[in-house]
Amino acid sequence: MKRVLIVAGAGVLVLGSATAMHAAEEINKYEATIDVQESKGDKGKAWDAFGGAPDIVLEVDGTARYTSGACFDTYHCVIEFVSKKKNGLFSTPSWRFSIDDADVAENDHVGGGRCSFGGTCRLGRATISIR
Repeated sequence: MKRVLIVAGAGVLVLGSATAMHAAEEINKYEATIDVQESKGDKGKAWDAFGGAPDIVLEVDGTARYTSGACFDTYHCVIEFVSKKKNGLFSTPSWRFSIDDADVAENDHVGGGRCSFGGTCRLGRATISIR
């Protein structure tokens, strides 16, 4: 007879074996605060036609794209995103982000790079903080 131990609802660990079985994958919610520079490039050119602010879109790990109604025509916004990565005692998750200004004809790339939970990172012409 095998004994089992339920670990905080996250899964089942079979004692006496190195095999861990997970009943369900956990989805975690995070918040990205994004601040974009007021001009794109050295010539002081506005992000949108007629001097408008960017319409901020966030891509996470090359697959999921997020935005919010509060992120249109603004230099500052907060976007919530979900991930299977978990912030824990012995691990701090990090993601690869790409930030764009969504336009009708062609999107403008604002910046991209890696940032970790709890960090504030400079990504091109934007700063992102992850909580």
